[in-house]
Amino acid sequence: MPFNLSEDNKVIRDIEEAISKTNLVPERVLSYGGSDANSYNGRGIEAVNIGIGAQNPHSNSEFILSKI
Repeated sequence: MPFNLSEDNKVIRDIEEAISKTNLVPERVLSYGGSDANSYNGRGIEAVNIGIGAQNPHSNSEFILSKI
């Protein structure tokens, strides 16, 4: 079941604050895939996905860009 949290949701704000403290820039992106967060939100537990930057997920050409 899809979910949508408000723009000022505490969970989102806390995650963005934690990401910002690592000198990274959080970016909100709409996801159309299924996830554990769907199940949690469907049961009243607010949750969001934190992406890892995967490209072509679940394919033979899946990869993650690295800035090392």
